[in-house]
Amino acid sequence: ASIFQKSRRGSRASSADFLRAIDWMLKSGVTVINASITSPTKNPVVLYAMSMLSHKQAIVIAAAGNRGPSAPPVYPAAIESAFAVTAVSVDGDAYPLANTGDYIDISAPGIDLPTTSRKVTSGTSLAVPFVTAAVAGLVQMWGISPRAAQSSLQAHARHLGARRWES
Repeated sequence: ASIFQKSRRGSRASSADFLRAIDWMLKSGVTVINASITSPTKNPVVLYAMSMLSHKQAIVIAAAGNRGPSAPPVYPAAIESAFAVTAVSVDGDAYPLANTGDYIDISAPGIDLPTTSRKVTSGTSLAVPFVTAAVAGLVQMWGISPRAAQSSLQAHARHLGARRWES
């Protein structure tokens, strides 16, 4: 359920597009949703879309943002019901452009990854599919809820320690 539309300024998505996609996915029985998108505003339409998830035992796994450690939280990742993901290297080194904050729930590889466009790139949006696949796999394999899968991933994650930003 892609929410992006082509415009003169590149690909764009609106909160209404997000709501329509969430509604369609929930009606289709999807319980694990990848949201490699960010917005600097806490939009009421996105909040409403996220509230729909609790009634369906579904989860949105969202990108934490790439505006740097001092940037404000982004949405939907900063909404309490989202499972917010930041990026690290395969060695566990923090992505220096990633947002930080208490809203971030877990990290996954998101630095210097090849993409389908044949470019190597970095960002929290690239880390989200790793977590989405892990949650979906646990849900399917063990028959547990997406929230139980989230808890299991967090319980078994390796603590990477304090973030360091030295050059």
